Amino acid sequence: MKNLQVQDKDQPGIWYRVSQLKIKLRQLNIEADIFANGRNRVIVDVYIQCADSYNNKVVVPSDILLQHTWLIDYDTGEKLTWRAKEDDNFTWAYTDEPNEFTATPVTLKTPSFTNYEEHHDGPILSRVTFYIYCSPIAVNQIKQVAALVVTPGNTVHSSAYGKEFDACIQLNSKAEIYYRSANLDIESELVTKREANEGNDWFGWTQYNKYVRLNPSDHYGRRKVAKLVVEDPTKFGKEWGGAGFLGIDHGYGHQIYCADENGVCNRYLYTYSSTTYYVHYLWTLEGPRKAILDRYSWSISGGVGPDVNCLMIDRTINIDVRQRPDALCFTIMAVVIRPQKTMTHNEWAKNFYITIYDQYGNAGTFLIDPIHGISIEEKTNIHLEDANQF
Repeated sequence: MKNLQVQDKDQPGIWYRVSQLKIKLRQLNIEADIFANGRNRVIVDVYIQCADSYNNKVVVPSDILLQHTWLIDYDTGEKLTWRAKEDDNFTWAYTDEPNEFTATPVTLKTPSFTNYEEHHDGPILSRVTFYIYCSPIAVNQIKQVAALVVTPGNTVHSSAYGKEFDACIQLNSKAEIYYRSANLDIESELVTKREANEGNDWFGWTQYNKYVRLNPSDHYGRRKVAKLVVEDPTKFGKEWGGAGFLGIDHGYGHQIYCADENGVCNRYLYTYSSTTYYVHYLWTLEGPRKAILDRYSWSISGGVGPDVNCLMIDRTINIDVRQRPDALCFTIMAVVIRPQKTMTHNEWAKNFYITIYDQYGNAGTFLIDPIHGISIEEKTNIHLEDANQF
């Protein structure tokens, strides 16, 4: 709970009363939607004109006002929960800190306004900024929120119903969205290609990118992938299995396929034989613009040696990742090499679950599934299956 410091009302320069008290949404008028998922936060500004005991206007820093200001229910005057955690038992809460899901859901019909106070009342009005959020318990509720200020002189000012500064903002809580594979769009891009020939030891590569975007069928406009979490499969009653992840920074190398149907590449078939491997990477959202794929990037267990099942590629490739800000980015490297030994490379990380969040904190959990066939097209595809199917 925030603590109050009571001060003498006649002390020079100390604010004693409030002559104006307003509450507004940052970019809208008095009403907005909010997703009831415990993560989506909507910005609320409280504007306060302070005065001392002689009615002289006083500018008070926001960090001081924060200790004297609360958000309350407009009808009842009850304080909203302060800094509730996502797994706490609460309905409506607020904090003084944003998170990665701080955004107001805007429909195509939602008008946008600029707050008059930001541009016309100058430095007289002080501002305190809060971030409101609600849990799934509050779904489909209409919440009217007012402001409460208690001065250092213990004078109470409120914008609740019937009070001195009667005013509120209204939030309409909407059901949390659970994304499924039907809500995903996948776009393919051929990024670059280097042909293999005998002059470079039959070494070549092609880089394909796959971009996964959220495409829900609602009226809240374009979504972006705002957060990626690699889940512990034990949450779904599974264990880590299969080959594991390839050794790479800022990403997850998780699948390797051989162009041969049976996945076996034998260098002894022809003197100058070569084959193609397809290596899949998923990049973190904050991943690099460029990536270095060295010999450790082709190894199933992150190392190279006689006892490690890996692609025997002692070369380094510098690639442009070309990640896009609104999507997951997968890269599939089709690498042409001359096999050095008999190796089987249709391997992948099993039970590889990811959760992706939109900018409002709505989420979907998916299993990155292995190939659904043996065709070359399949070996350059990605499959995201709904987690609750497994």
